[in-house]
Amino acid sequence: MGNLHEAMFSERNDGNEPQWMKVAQLAERLALRESHVRALVRRGELPVVRIGRLLRFHWPAIENRLLSKSEGAGAA
Repeated sequence: MGNLHEAMFSERNDGNEPQWMKVAQLAERLALRESHVRALVRRGELPVVRIGRLLRFHWPAIENRLLSKSEGAGAA
């Protein structure tokens, strides 16, 4: 269990920035309210890992989702 816990809660991309984020961290990063982040999760618009009631976001997956949405909007 220690390896999963380390991967989910302390894995870092470059030593400065966490790859896995909590709701509050993601909301701050995206300049959104936490309630809006949770609403996006409920609508299936953000990739999320659920651990019981906890929500964790993998920043590279969020980045990919945001980039793919912005590219799709530009093509329309």
